[in-house]
Amino acid sequence: MPLTDQQIEHLFAFTKKKLVHYYDLQVELVDHLASSIEDEMAADPKLAFEHALQKVYNRFGIFGFAKVVQERENALCKNNRRIWLAAVKQFFTVPKIAFTACVFFACVFLGQFIDPTFKGIVVSALWIAFSIVEGRFMYKARKQATKTLLLTQYTTVFSISGFMFPYYAFVINPIISNNYLFAALMVGVVVVELAVIQVNQQVRKKAMQLYPEAFKNLVPAS
Repeated sequence: MPLTDQQIEHLFAFTKKKLVHYYDLQVELVDHLASSIEDEMAADPKLAFEHALQKVYNRFGIFGFAKVVQERENALCKNNRRIWLAAVKQFFTVPKIAFTACVFFACVFLGQFIDPTFKGIVVSALWIAFSIVEGRFMYKARKQATKTLLLTQYTTVFSISGFMFPYYAFVINPIISNNYLFAALMVGVVVVELAVIQVNQQVRKKAMQLYPEAFKNLVPAS
């Protein structure tokens, strides 16, 4: 016998009580719990819902849902890393390689007019500017969501990868006399950060498709 809407709501409250704060993971766990509870109650009609729930929950072991949450977080990070790397590679294949080449040679030309002692600052400033834009985008996107989703939590982590460029340019070797090295660092920041933004957009679009109820208060852009 299928569970009632009230019992389903109870399962959502149960997962929250067990420190599962991500709505998409709650949905997954509730679906699993509901199916298992229905099987238990079908096998033993006298078994109460609460007892069936506790019986099913005990199968998760002493750590409860914590292991499931950790596994999903690790899997999500790995998947987003794969998407990000694919996005980076696109900037070195047709047709985006034309854009990458234009940025590179434009920076080589620009480097002729910048003092070597300031080139590291320029690279760092570019990275900071991208990070601010990315941060504002993610803040706005999460404010529009009515529920916290695991799916959208681990996309900005890859922006840290872009720090290797300004760190090298501004801290390790602040004086950049070679214009080609300067251009390579600039291209690196641009490619890394644009790939991050692309991943953010893809993940958010996927989240809206899979969990539209988490974006019920989203106001359409005018």
